Amino acid sequence: MHVIIENAPYLLKAAGNTLWLSAVSLSISLALGTAIGVLAAFRFWPIVILNQIGVYSVRGIPLLVVLYFIYFSLPLIRIDIDPYSTAVIGLSLYFTFFISEVVRGAVIAIPRGQIDAGKSIGLSFWARVRLVILPIASRTAIPPLINVAIILIKGTSYASVISAWELTTASTEVAQRTIAPFQIYGFALFLYFVICFALTSLARSAERRLGFQH
Repeated sequence: MHVIIENAPYLLKAAGNTLWLSAVSLSISLALGTAIGVLAAFRFWPIVILNQIGVYSVRGIPLLVVLYFIYFSLPLIRIDIDPYSTAVIGLSLYFTFFISEVVRGAVIAIPRGQIDAGKSIGLSFWARVRLVILPIASRTAIPPLINVAIILIKGTSYASVISAWELTTASTEVAQRTIAPFQIYGFALFLYFVICFALTSLARSAERRLGFQH
């Protein structure tokens, strides 16, 4: 137990880095995925093709391989960035297409009449997206987006393979130094569970407050 107490501050700081990595990657993925999903739902063909390539890619390629590929490819084109930024790029690109597919499905499920109503009062395309389409689609999209966010948080552990400093990387450092892997990884497991449980509880509470639960 003393091993955990001695190293808890270091591991909690690493957990904070995991949360920051998750938040930045999710924000980028959400912005890109929403734009791609909406345009794909309205059959903007270059985006439809891009979305299909992206969706099939993330379904067929492991996140671990994507991170390795980006990590070793960027120096070849003379882009030298730190492992943490590389992890942000890899996670953002990977989860953009999970989110785009969720948003595309939610937009397609909206009755056509509700979308045309916005057009009939003179709203531009992006005004209809902002004021009509996204508010309605969010009722369908939010539950699966919560799942994507939780999968992304757990996926940040793959960033340890490129030495990005987050909870799994820090746990491995401490476990090797203290020769107490059972205690250290058990504490890391507990921290991951607390983070994901807290996110799920907050999201469910927000859904109830906003009336998004059916």
